[in-house]
Amino acid sequence: MLILIDSDHIGVDALPEWQDKLPDALTKTPLAAFNIHDMDHALEALSCAQLKGVFYRNESLEVICKGIHALLEGELWMSRDLMARLILFYRKYQSNAFRPACGLTNREMEIISLLSAGSSNQHIAEKLFVSEHTVKSHLYNIFRKINVHNRIQALNWIHQNLGPILPNIETARSLQRQRPR
Repeated sequence: MLILIDSDHIGVDALPEWQDKLPDALTKTPLAAFNIHDMDHALEALSCAQLKGVFYRNESLEVICKGIHALLEGELWMSRDLMARLILFYRKYQSNAFRPACGLTNREMEIISLLSAGSSNQHIAEKLFVSEHTVKSHLYNIFRKINVHNRIQALNWIHQNLGPILPNIETARSLQRQRPR
C-alpha cells in the first residue's frame, strides 16, 4: 500500500496536520507527494511530512510508475539532485551538531576529516599549512577530548560517533593561501 498526496490539493503547511489524522492502521504506510513544483517545494514538503517519495509536476508517466514500484518495494524515491542536497545538509548538520558536545574546534574537525581519510601527520601539515609539531599538538588535544590514546582508537571513535562520511576540508580557504617558501 502507498498513500499519494497531491500537493496541489494539500498544501505543504497542512501536511503535518493531515498526517496526524491518519488512522493508526495507516501510520506505517509510505507517503509520497506528487505535483511538486521544484526542489525548494520538495525540501519544504520533506521537512513537514514523513515522505518516502517525491514526484515533480513535470515527471513522465514512466518515471512515476518506476517510482511507485520502488516505493511499494520499500525504497525511497527522490531525484538525485534532491538526495544530494539532503546528504550535504545532513553532513553539515551532523558535523555541526556533534562538535559542541565533544568540544572540537573547526580546525580539529578539519584534522579529524583528514585523519579519517588516512592522511599522515606530514600530509595534514602540508594540507593545512602548519608544522607537523602543530598537527601533533592538535592530535593530542583531539585524543584528550574524545578520550582515546592513539590513531586507531580515534578512527574507531570517528566511525562510531561521526559516521563514515565527514565534510571535506574547506578547499577554498586552502587555495587562497599559498605556502611560504
